[in-house]
Amino acid sequence: MSSILSERNKHSGEAAAIILRKIAEEIAKSKQESLSNLDTVDIRGKGGFSTSLIKYNDERFAYRKLVPTNKTNFELPFEPNTRYLKLWYMMDHKGPQILDLSGLSHNGELEGHPTLTSVPVDLGIDQWSTEPKSSAMNFNTGTDSISALQGELIVIPDYNILRVLTNDPIYPTHKKFSISFRFLSTTYAADTANGGNIFRRFATKRDDPNNGWLAAFDSGGDLVFFVFQDGIWYQCKVDNLDTHTIYEAVLTYDESKGSTNLDRIGIYVHKYTDPIPDEPENLAVDDSGSSFLLPPVTETKMFIGGRSARDGYLKGWLQDFRLYVPDYRVENRQVLTTQEIKHWWTNKLTIQDTPFGNVAVIGQFNLSLEEYNIIDIPPAALSRTFYHGYT
Repeated sequence: MSSILSERNKHSGEAAAIILRKIAEEIAKSKQESLSNLDTVDIRGKGGFSTSLIKYNDERFAYRKLVPTNKTNFELPFEPNTRYLKLWYMMDHKGPQILDLSGLSHNGELEGHPTLTSVPVDLGIDQWSTEPKSSAMNFNTGTDSISALQGELIVIPDYNILRVLTNDPIYPTHKKFSISFRFLSTTYAADTANGGNIFRRFATKRDDPNNGWLAAFDSGGDLVFFVFQDGIWYQCKVDNLDTHTIYEAVLTYDESKGSTNLDRIGIYVHKYTDPIPDEPENLAVDDSGSSFLLPPVTETKMFIGGRSARDGYLKGWLQDFRLYVPDYRVENRQVLTTQEIKHWWTNKLTIQDTPFGNVAVIGQFNLSLEEYNIIDIPPAALSRTFYHGYT
């Protein structure tokens, strides 16, 4: 319409041109107002992290939070910090890839079609009109034929920095790493693939024939964390978790602490609805009698929500999956402390001692070049920007 009016404008008198110009301006203004009134929701923007990937006309994903005008004590979070945090998936968006918010571009490939869902978890930055909600990713909960045949999981390439047990230049001396995630499982029964004897996985990674790790369930609802280092298994678990219950879990492995399962492994689990303890307790118990399978020797990718053989699928949702591995630039390298775990359980976003709801408005920012002074960082990562969250 505007192009036709512009063409007429060339052949009209001055008075007519003025009238036509005003009509064109009114049409453009009206069109803009109509677009502004569309009920579209930016999943990543209003979800709180990174840039927009898709939009939904769906009230389930519309989060609103009122911040008192006199509230000024916002604090910048610790993350992303590439000296410590090597992988960070918020699980709050869809697309061909899951974006890594750590700053290291360790993006994952989606298999199947996991779906977004609203979950009753208040991150301090999102709130629904009637109750606190945030976004998470559902795995293998569909009943359609595609879900049943394909399964749903995230596959991460074998990035050198994710070889937490074998990358000696980046992780010298003793190997130490921590994994944190928030989840709800709808079943702990073994996967029906391979005769029903493959337990469900949160995540798994093999570095080489003698090194790898896995986080999984057994059929009794035990959360297990096994580490295979230099050909020796270190195995612990936490007993009897409930289905359809939201948990926040932190798994730690520290080679320097000793030679036994309980020396090296820590498992900290908090039920979302319970009060935050002053001192999180290591609930790990020895699980030497159990047996779980790592991916085949030739398969060194990392898997979240399943196993490399495309079985052991998690059923339920995941949110905020992180891998902390202090590298050679960190003095006194250590796994997450009980106080850092408490901070994450409390404010839901950072291991820094920040009260709930006080994580700062950060907007977009570039990580410093100093943060990328590490091996195997893609050059493209140097110019990437991130939303870290807002309140």
